[in-house]
Amino acid sequence: MPSIDELLGRGVLRPFIRDEKHDFANAAGEQNVRACVGQVLGTRRGEVRWRRAFGADLHLLLHRPQNPALEDYAALLVRDALQRWEPRVRLRSVRVQKREAGVLGVEVLYVLVDPQGRVAGQGSTSVAVGASSSSA
Repeated sequence: MPSIDELLGRGVLRPFIRDEKHDFANAAGEQNVRACVGQVLGTRRGEVRWRRAFGADLHLLLHRPQNPALEDYAALLVRDALQRWEPRVRLRSVRVQKREAGVLGVEVLYVLVDPQGRVAGQGSTSVAVGASSSSA
């Protein structure tokens, strides 16, 4: 039986960092999925020229009143993006917090699923949206 790391795959980490061989660092399993979720959520639609629909449009949350409707809107944007671009996760919750002037933090909790749809664990990631627009 394959390990969970083999089932969830291997890929380049985000943000891009170099490993001891001066190559792009990569990971397997939950760490790889977390990097992929961060990449989906940290990318604006249209930003990737060869795949214009890729991304989550979380920048649309900026300059809106911080209330329950904002969290619902964030959850909708996150759910739509992850359903389309990251089949290894099922969304559990989305939380939005103001970090500093012009920057929102979006925290995502999810369940990991293997290619057969079986639960393989859980994970979380956080993305900063706004002035710095980088994942945390």
